[in-house]
Amino acid sequence: FFSSRRRHTRYISGTGVQTCALPICAATFGEALRAGAEVFAALRAGLHERGLSTGQGDEGGFAPSLSSNEAAMDALMAAIERAGYRPGEEVCIALDPAATELLQPDGRYRLEREGRTLASEEMVELWADWVKRYPVISIEDGLAEDDWRGWSALVARIGAGTQIGRAHV
Repeated sequence: FFSSRRRHTRYISGTGVQTCALPICAATFGEALRAGAEVFAALRAGLHERGLSTGQGDEGGFAPSLSSNEAAMDALMAAIERAGYRPGEEVCIALDPAATELLQPDGRYRLEREGRTLASEEMVELWADWVKRYPVISIEDGLAEDDWRGWSALVARIGAGTQIGRAHV
């Protein structure tokens, strides 16, 4: 629901990490569509009330100016609850940080909005922390395409309970 300001966006952020609500409670496609639309509307209302942009990108996601990636996650969690769903029980979260775009020449990841740079191991710990604190069940492109050690560490750390994927293999 939050989308980065990249050319190809799918979901929420303005900070870099794309997010998507996944209605796992739905028994049918129609119910899932309704739940997703309700969370999306709740997110729009919450952003609007805070005076944040509710303009949408090419693929329909919001790109408000938020202070951090965690602020985007917190906004999405609030929207899930505002829509009347229980995070982690009825609606979960998928992430697509497109981390290759964050990779610097020195092999570290730059989180521009947050003003910090993380080593591969620190990125793995960031995602592991988010999986603990938020109902994240899927992470696509959580590390750079060629960060093979990092991918091994990420799968070892959270792969048993979280779907880990890469868009370009």
